[in-house]
Amino acid sequence: MIIKNEISEILNHDLNEYIIENGNLTAAEKKNLRKWVASGNSVYTNPFEISDERGYPMDYIEALRINDEMLEDFEYSRQVDTRRKRRRVLANVLRQVGAIRDAEMQYMENAPENLLGSESYEIAEDAISVLDDVISLLDEVYP
Repeated sequence: MIIKNEISEILNHDLNEYIIENGNLTAAEKKNLRKWVASGNSVYTNPFEISDERGYPMDYIEALRINDEMLEDFEYSRQVDTRRKRRRVLANVLRQVGAIRDAEMQYMENAPENLLGSESYEIAEDAISVLDDVISLLDEVYP
């Protein structure tokens, strides 16, 4: 028990010195660092097993900041991938809507004269109008 108390004293001493020397720590960083040290770890090690260029473990805060940056980069790339996927899907939808509109226009161009002004002809005109609106909206929102 004496050895454990001595180790705890050394770790807490290092913690206090580290906090003084590195005055730019956020409240969250200090809290996380205190938890790390309270669980028996040194401020000069990290749970992420991140090492410096010489192969030595980085201190907790430096590794925490690098880990947070990597997570932000990962999240950003995931969002970019998601936007790309959405754009691909929307481009496909736009092509399909355009094809439907073109088919409706073809129908109207080839409609027999006895259908001009009929209910089905007006429905086709309305469909083309709606599809044109959808295409314009998609082009505006996702250029």
